Amino acid sequence: MRRLLAATCAIALAAGSCGDSGVTSGEGGSLPAPEVASAVDEQQFERFARQMDYLREQLRIPAMSVAVVEDQQLVWAEGFGYADLREEVPATADTPYHLASVTKPVAATVLMQLVEEGELALDDTVDRYGVELDRAGEIEVQHLLTHTSAGVLGEVHSYDGNRYGELGEVIEAVTGQTFRSVMYERLIEPLGMTRTTGNTPACDEVVPEEIAAAEAAVRGGMARPYQLDRDYEVVESDYPMAYNPAAGLISSVVDLAAFDIALDRGLLLGEAAKAEMLTPMVSTFQDSSELRYGLGWYVQDFEGTRIEWHAGRWPPSVSALYMRVPDHRLTFIVLANTPNLTTPFPLGDGDALTSTLALAFYREFVFLRRYDASLPVVDWEADEADLVAQLGEITDDDVRRLVQRELWSYRRLFYSVGRVDVVTQLQHVRDQVFPEAVELSTYLASAADEPPEPGIEVSAADLEPLVGTYVLDADASQWPADLGEDPPASVRVWLEAGRLVSCAPDGPPSILTPTGPVRFQTSTGLEIEGQVVDGEVQSVTARLSDDVNLVYVPAGG
Repeated sequence: MRRLLAATCAIALAAGSCGDSGVTSGEGGSLPAPEVASAVDEQQFERFARQMDYLREQLRIPAMSVAVVEDQQLVWAEGFGYADLREEVPATADTPYHLASVTKPVAATVLMQLVEEGELALDDTVDRYGVELDRAGEIEVQHLLTHTSAGVLGEVHSYDGNRYGELGEVIEAVTGQTFRSVMYERLIEPLGMTRTTGNTPACDEVVPEEIAAAEAAVRGGMARPYQLDRDYEVVESDYPMAYNPAAGLISSVVDLAAFDIALDRGLLLGEAAKAEMLTPMVSTFQDSSELRYGLGWYVQDFEGTRIEWHAGRWPPSVSALYMRVPDHRLTFIVLANTPNLTTPFPLGDGDALTSTLALAFYREFVFLRRYDASLPVVDWEADEADLVAQLGEITDDDVRRLVQRELWSYRRLFYSVGRVDVVTQLQHVRDQVFPEAVELSTYLASAADEPPEPGIEVSAADLEPLVGTYVLDADASQWPADLGEDPPASVRVWLEAGRLVSCAPDGPPSILTPTGPVRFQTSTGLEIEGQVVDGEVQSVTARLSDDVNLVYVPAGG
């Protein structure tokens, strides 16, 4: 922990080099303009900003924030679109977003600190720390970190966020603290990450007052959640509520840049521990192949360039991408308030450059340096004849391979927003210009495949009367004896960021999406209805099924 004593000062110095493109400090004041590294010019950032906003619009993402780190300096960051469409609140570089699975590499860093300090070992079995899984005494910490606990241990990478989340129990058993407190004390506070927090606490979770106040402020300023409906139109949505090493961290691109800088400056981990974390797992199968995943990070080699990265996707409303290119001392961070930043692309295959946004970054900041070759600016929405003519003129093999990949990626992007005509045209272009190309994946994802039904708009003032604590009315409830456990004896309801949240003891919080003036639905499909007389709540009924109704009345009422 000694190295963290220098972290706040070091990161503050790094923040002094933040960009002028909408970057603000954690206190709300503007930061000085950056000293842009010589390898990157202002025209590149202008081109890149236009490309990022174009991609945001094509993906129908309301708000997106982007940052670029070079040589351990935040050299550029900007927000695009609106964090709140109804109120027209612009997105900025400081806008907090859910990170989804980008939580994993951040949590892995904390776990590796504990390994480095000798508090645990990667080959410790997880049951030693209270994690109850199959094959007791066999599954190790490293198996959960690398997603290799399915089948023959260590043989195959099989992504499993639920099992990764069990590492929270390991961290809590080792430290004697909650996962929330560990993250706050080891990362968020020492790095001055004032736009970073954990998700809404579970009902029975005790949060220290100083942490609770800071967290509530961050969650209140988050970009609002959105999704695409079945007609690919943007509608309001909800955020998931869990928080563990797999998902649930909330942050801004500026704060993630601070984390990235601290990681490379050795303020979080020594070189040996960092290298171990960022080394791909080798399969225990006889071919000893690399699995493209280290300890909480994807790690790949793309045509001789090393890429360390992680993506996040958490329906109905969260997506993120965090990509490091250590060979060029570059980092790219992008956060959004719909899932469609990552939905269209098969990132689970371990290839970051299936993402159109990642390719745009690679093209602008990596390819030009490495090959010193000109790249055509392609309008992928141009008519078929123009595209065939333009792409047919490309003869350089390196450029040709990159453009093939871009065409493949844009097809998936347009498919995800229902633009099947453009997808079909790009397929025709591919067949004519790149007949030798091999499909990277047959995966095609639509952002509106199975969206939850959006709720109706209800003002916070109209929701306020429902806030309070409710106790079970056993006489009015229907709870068959064969269901086993007793129903929750009480439920707490409160307002957070303009939305009702409910929580029962020993359970996670759940957003109540309005489907009527006093009717709601939880993310699990549970129907809730309040009975209100003269503005006073008489009772609240939860309908689990046709035969199971739980009735709660105001406590003390």
